[in-house]
Amino acid sequence: MKRHSGPAYGFVKLRLGVKRTRDMVTEIAMKWTKVLRTGATGARFMGVDLSTIMVTMERGQDTTQVYAFPPLPELIS
Repeated sequence: MKRHSGPAYGFVKLRLGVKRTRDMVTEIAMKWTKVLRTGATGARFMGVDLSTIMVTMERGQDTTQVYAFPPLPELIS
């Protein structure tokens, strides 16, 4: 994979079939942001709609760390 130097973003689709409110999606996004902050990655998660969260990273080189982070699927409830 080539090195990224600028900002990067991506989207995470949450599990389908689970009823969520805006507050629940916001809580999931904040939880992911706090967990990744402990790993010194500059990733921020924001709720887009009830089943999608947007990931933004100021430093593009953190993308491999974010997508390879093992606990993320376990945090989706």
